[in-house]
Amino acid sequence: MAFGRKYWLVLALCLALQGSGQVRADLVVLHTNDVHCGVENQLGYAQLAQYKKDLMKNPDDTVQLVDAGDAIQGEPLGSLTRGQAVIDIMNVAGYDFAIPGNHEFDYGVARLLELAPQLKGGYYSCNLVDLRTGKNVFPPYKMVAYDGGKKAAFIGVTTPQTLISSTPRYFQDDKGQFIYGFSEDATGQKPYEQVQKAIDQAWDEGARTIILVTHLGQNGSLPVWTSEALAAHTQKVAAIIDGHSHEQYERLVKNRKGQPVLIAQTGTKFQSVGKLVIDDYGHVRGELVTRLDGTDAATEAVVQREMAVVREQLQQPVATLPVDFVTDIEGQRRVRNGETNLADLAVDAIRYRLQTEVAHQNGGS
Repeated sequence: MAFGRKYWLVLALCLALQGSGQVRADLVVLHTNDVHCGVENQLGYAQLAQYKKDLMKNPDDTVQLVDAGDAIQGEPLGSLTRGQAVIDIMNVAGYDFAIPGNHEFDYGVARLLELAPQLKGGYYSCNLVDLRTGKNVFPPYKMVAYDGGKKAAFIGVTTPQTLISSTPRYFQDDKGQFIYGFSEDATGQKPYEQVQKAIDQAWDEGARTIILVTHLGQNGSLPVWTSEALAAHTQKVAAIIDGHSHEQYERLVKNRKGQPVLIAQTGTKFQSVGKLVIDDYGHVRGELVTRLDGTDAATEAVVQREMAVVREQLQQPVATLPVDFVTDIEGQRRVRNGETNLADLAVDAIRYRLQTEVAHQNGGS
């Protein structure tokens, strides 16, 4: 078989590039989940922002920073600003994509709809639906171009358990009728179909790398609504960035056609930062980063500004008691395990303020 001069030039170029040791990652995806306002915990937003900037110094790479939910709730920084402070920090840190976890709704749907347009990277969810119109509340996915013409799609998925793990009335009208839904059903078939619909739409638009960013989890989640269950009932997905169950792992599972899908989750409160790399051949590899060097000054300045306001508010006395709060009995942590006098103080304040006969405080709050 004879080969022309053009063939040998191409072959020589390929061998030269291979021999040079150049390995280029076309698309790098940094991801977080369940930060829960832990802006100074473990690694932190300022360290993550600097890590992204360092990776972006390679002109060949496209770097995306995504969050898989439960960022704006969990500590006083969130509750005292009703999520605003965390949105401001995420903006300066450079987030490109985020999804609402179940706790993004803890200040009410109306509040989330106020905050969502302020997040520069945007919120996405393919299965959060306004039942009055049948339309998605947020865009289902985001298309990202890389490597001079390739397309990747990031698709958001929010757990249907949100209806019961947040406050149900937030999703209802004045008559108690649900006006928002998450494509939920007992078998999981409806959310599977809703997600596959978004996958197919993105595929038709030219995306050949599809990444699901989900707040579904594994341990503690209903079996039909886990990220593994979703992977097993869909196809064309390269990887799933997950959240909700506060686990740390990267593992391969099989999709509907028996093909491998990488699932990754980073724990909670910056226990780690996830990093996915999609190379020139479409191969996906991931790692959990537990140490970051360097701090982005702009992000750190916003973090400290917001925390200073919160610390000032938390230093204001609201009550004085001549007893110590009980934290443990014989080494057993009392929170979520029994009655505490801190909870007694809280419910007494609720009864006094609302003039009720009974008040209840759930463990952990």
